[in-house]
Amino acid sequence: MARTVIAIDLTGNTPALLLGKSSFGKIKYTQLQLDDITKDKKLIPRSLIVSFIPCNYSFTRWLHVPFKNWRKVIKVLPSLLDVELPFSIDDTVYSFPAFKHSGRSTQVLAAGALKKDIVAILEKFAEYHLKPDIIDHQGLALWSQSIKELPPEQIGNSVLRILIYLANNASAIVIGQGNDFISAHALNQQNPSEIRRIVNSTLSSVPENTTQKVPSATSLHDKLQSRVVWVWCGETILDKHKLSALQHVMNTIKEGEHILHDNPKEFLLRGLISRALTSEKNMCDLSLDAESKLLRRTRILSLCSAGSLLLSGLLLIATGF
Repeated sequence: MARTVIAIDLTGNTPALLLGKSSFGKIKYTQLQLDDITKDKKLIPRSLIVSFIPCNYSFTRWLHVPFKNWRKVIKVLPSLLDVELPFSIDDTVYSFPAFKHSGRSTQVLAAGALKKDIVAILEKFAEYHLKPDIIDHQGLALWSQSIKELPPEQIGNSVLRILIYLANNASAIVIGQGNDFISAHALNQQNPSEIRRIVNSTLSSVPENTTQKVPSATSLHDKLQSRVVWVWCGETILDKHKLSALQHVMNTIKEGEHILHDNPKEFLLRGLISRALTSEKNMCDLSLDAESKLLRRTRILSLCSAGSLLLSGLLLIATGF
C-alpha cells in the first residue's frame, strides 16, 4: 500500500495537483505545482501518481447475476456487461469494483471506459513527462470521498444523496443512498436546466423494482418520497451567486437540505488520494496495464490471503486484452 500519493487533474485550463501522505491512519494534504515535481527529483519515484477518467468519457453499470456462486458470477460478468454497452467490450478497459448479494442473486458494479480515451489521458500526461500509476473513475472517487467526509449516519442512511460536482471541464452528478453508489453522470453544462434534465431523467428511468439494477430494495421513485440531500463540491461552487441559483432550481425538483463539502476545489483530488492510500477495497484502476499490476500484487501477497485476494482480484480488474 502506498504511503505517498500525488493526485493530478489535467482537465482544467491548468494542471491541478495535490500531495497526500499517510501517517498513523491520517492523511496530510499539501498543494503542489508542476515545478515542485521537476525540482524534487525524489518525489516521483517514491510516490504513486493517480488521476481519473471523467464521467463523460466513462461508464458505470449495475449488473444483475441470478446466482451467488462466485465461479459462475465471474464467468458471466464480461458477457453481461457486453450486452449493456453500445460498443464492443473488446474496445474497453473495465473493472468490477463493488458487489452486493440480494437473496439468491448478486449485483455487481461495472465501471470502465474506451481504450482510446484512456490512451488520450496517457498522451496528455506524456506532454508533462508523467505517467499515472492509477486511472480511477471520477464518479466513484467523488462518491467514496463524499460518504467519507459526510458519513450516511450524519444525514440518515435512507436519505437519497445527490452529489453535484461543478468544475470547468469535468462537472458531474453522482447519485446514491446510504453507502450505496447508484449512478454517475457527466454534466456538460453548468446551468440549471441541464442539471434538472439529468436528475429527472435518472430518477424516472429506474423501474419500480430496482433490485436488478441497483443494490437497494426500494426504487428511486420511492426514495424521492423520503428526504433528499443535495451535496455540493468543486471549484465552481465558490461562486455564491451561481450556487444559490442552482440550489433554487434543485428545490423545484425536490426540496431538501443543501450541504457544501469543505475545501470544495480539492475535493476530487482528495478522493483520488484517499482511495489510493486506504486499501484495495472498491478500488477502480482503468489504466491499460491494470491487469498485470494486479497479477504482480497477487503473486507477492498470495501467501498471506490467497483465497480472498484471488476473489477480489477477479472482481476488480478485467481489461479485455
